[in-house]
Amino acid sequence: MLNKTRLAWLVVLGFNSPLHASDLPFMDLLEARASVSSQTQALAVASYDHEYFDISVDAKAGEMVVGRLNHPLNYKPSQLSDALHYEIAEGQQSPFLLRNQRDENGRLFGEFVLSEDAGLSMGQYPVAVVLKHGETPVEKRTITINVVHQTQWDLLHQRAMSFLESNRRLQGAFVYTDGEIEDYIQELNDNDGAFDGMEFYHARNEDELLDIRPRMLGKELMLAANQINALAYALTYSDQFGYQGEAFERQRLMSALYKAISRYTAHFPLKDFANTPTLMHNMVTHQWRFTDLSVLLAL
Repeated sequence: MLNKTRLAWLVVLGFNSPLHASDLPFMDLLEARASVSSQTQALAVASYDHEYFDISVDAKAGEMVVGRLNHPLNYKPSQLSDALHYEIAEGQQSPFLLRNQRDENGRLFGEFVLSEDAGLSMGQYPVAVVLKHGETPVEKRTITINVVHQTQWDLLHQRAMSFLESNRRLQGAFVYTDGEIEDYIQELNDNDGAFDGMEFYHARNEDELLDIRPRMLGKELMLAANQINALAYALTYSDQFGYQGEAFERQRLMSALYKAISRYTAHFPLKDFANTPTLMHNMVTHQWRFTDLSVLLAL
């Protein structure tokens, strides 16, 4: 049954076609209410039992805590208001600072950083955290930051590196000296991430990859993967570019690696890889020749 209000809107819709839902004067209000409702429901049923935060007792000022706050509605970022943010509860003395982070999709995270004048002791540090919408508190809870000798991330990394060092296939084919690494950094910077003498970097489509010939393309892809892998491995042992070296030198190598990885993946024949005519059949069925080498890059 039509009342006067519904009839009026039908007339408006009839004379202003096409009219989108976003054009209606009450839609912003409805969307705002829906967003608030979704957030209220998400916070009401949120479980934080899985959360864990830790930091090394030897951490220096500015180092981040392992673990971060993760808003329960991050799986629906379109419903997260830009006004939402985390704060440490007012009046609380804490050796940590809280920084809000948004990713490219608008998801909200909170990262804890050791403050400049903090001195840590072994144990647990409770931190009261408030989620606010503008200046309005939405949720308040207390998280625990564990100060430990070895963080969970450090332990995981140690075990992964131990496994890596026991598996030659994951290490790649080369071990470079610091002088060779310096030469490769220069080469990658000069070539926008490409190694010298490899044709696949210049192929713009499948036809040009076919011109290289499947056997040669496979060799080039494997060689480039091994060289990238060897440069990443140098971050673990090099006197100049490794953990014990200067941060600036390490960053130079990492920047060159970013360029190399980006250029490599941009020209790798990934599309419909199982059926690509650009590589020999035994390369397609043994793709670990390319992928296993990327394990070290992740570490």
